[in-house]
Amino acid sequence: MKVMLYSHVNRVFDVILHKTTSNRVDDADDENSSPDADLSEDFDHYAPGSTGAFADCTQTTVSSAPPHPHQHMLTVSCHTLPYRVPPISSSEQILVGVLSSANGEGPDRRQSIRETWAKDHLVVFVVAGPWEDIEDEYNKYHDLIWIQEEEVYDGERSVLTYKTMALVKVVHTLASEPNSGLDIQYIFKTDDDSYIQIPLLHKVLLEEEHDEYNYWGWCREKRFKAMRDKTYLWSISHEMYPEPLFPRYCQGAGFALSWKFVQCAAGSGNHIAKSRFMPFEDVAMGLLAQRCGIIPTMVEDIYLFHMYRTDTSEEIRRVNGGLPKIDKHKLPMPDMKGRILQHRIDGAWDMREHYLSIHDPDYEEKTTVDWYLYDD
Repeated sequence: MKVMLYSHVNRVFDVILHKTTSNRVDDADDENSSPDADLSEDFDHYAPGSTGAFADCTQTTVSSAPPHPHQHMLTVSCHTLPYRVPPISSSEQILVGVLSSANGEGPDRRQSIRETWAKDHLVVFVVAGPWEDIEDEYNKYHDLIWIQEEEVYDGERSVLTYKTMALVKVVHTLASEPNSGLDIQYIFKTDDDSYIQIPLLHKVLLEEEHDEYNYWGWCREKRFKAMRDKTYLWSISHEMYPEPLFPRYCQGAGFALSWKFVQCAAGSGNHIAKSRFMPFEDVAMGLLAQRCGIIPTMVEDIYLFHMYRTDTSEEIRRVNGGLPKIDKHKLPMPDMKGRILQHRIDGAWDMREHYLSIHDPDYEEKTTVDWYLYDD
């Protein structure tokens, strides 16, 4: 069957990608973005000033919005902004926060997630942009966190860091309120192009024996030099980030933050409010981790996280180059067996196909999609 053949190919590529291409900086040719070569070095300790983890922001700004019953204020990197969140209650100990765009494919992706893997689980979506664009959805589903920021995804002006930090700060605020009824042990941050098997996530984080997981996901065991070449998609200027190295960090497709980490980042330490702004949200979380003395943990079983939809060199080239995603006619049949996360879901239709592949035992025979068959 197609799915059985591709499962073997996936396992092979998962190992290869773990060693080579699963990070935005891995494939860069510029010497300023190459990883440190000495793998015997202790990568969880840094020379003073080699990363920006302990740099504080200095310029304060404030944005505003019309009054609303659910409105509060939070501060990220000296920038204070309004946010709105509905009352949230659940007995689940893992809250999944999904970064999503207010417009474009965002609404369809959120709806497909509500109808599939988020069903009956504690899942919230973090959106920005004009309030009017999401007001009806906010009032209907009561699962949106809205922040007063532009939906910008342009290099150093990206809204993603504000969304991610807002998720952590808002959840900390809600769960810390007296009689909140929330007992959050982990926040799991992901994006709306990821499929998450929440029961397996709960099993791994809450039921299985493991070392302390404070910052857990696809966390590379390397540090990378900051990319300065402006032609590269994820370059960063000396003015914004003068330090030579990024800390270790977990890729933004999906990572878990323990309550210990959340308390340090959003609680009494107030590090989310004080730290200097970093536009790459996964690097920003790595900087917070270093600031809090938290060490990233790479998933022990790399099969749990699948970072590409096809694992082909074409897809990897498109991702690293900021090019349009691979043609949907080249997608293989969904394979979620034993996986917590599948990243780069093509769209709402692909999200629903992944759900069916899990819940319909006869999916391989019933599917009407002409899935692409890869061979060795």
